[in-house]
Amino acid sequence: MAASKTLQLNKLASVLLLSLVITACGWQLRGYHSGTVPISQISVDFEKINNPAFTKVFRDTLANEYQVSVSEDADIRASILGVSESKRASSKDRDGDVSEYEHTIVLRVSTTTSNQEMPLQQNFTNIRRQSYNEDNLLSSDMQEKRAKREMYQELTRQYASYLSRQLSSTTSNTEEQ
Repeated sequence: MAASKTLQLNKLASVLLLSLVITACGWQLRGYHSGTVPISQISVDFEKINNPAFTKVFRDTLANEYQVSVSEDADIRASILGVSESKRASSKDRDGDVSEYEHTIVLRVSTTTSNQEMPLQQNFTNIRRQSYNEDNLLSSDMQEKRAKREMYQELTRQYASYLSRQLSSTTSNTEEQ
């Protein structure tokens, strides 16, 4: 009887441990970003866009998540060529009114280094579906602003990841030569 209980407890512990490991891995895969970029400063030209909200989120995300400050005299220079946004109805209710829309934001960036080793231009895209409630416009507006800020953060993360990969490969190629 005691051996049977021990076996049951071992099975339960194994299942719990396996569940914990699987859950932890899924969380890491879903929410993981490297958090490091092999630079401490970047010069960013925001002059081609007129989007103060994006500018603030881009600066804050680089500073808070990657410890990269925006400075005029950095060796890495990024020029934000455009931040284009579009919305389209993705589903309608039975009355034909929009119930959900798809919001797409595309970030176009040109990055150069002092030795011009990076590709000229890169596009980053973020697409999100969002419900629309005509009866509660204030709530929908607040949700849209929050979603847009999160999309800006994700685009900045995509750019930081791209920058990290490019700088790592540039460093690897330089060391091999």
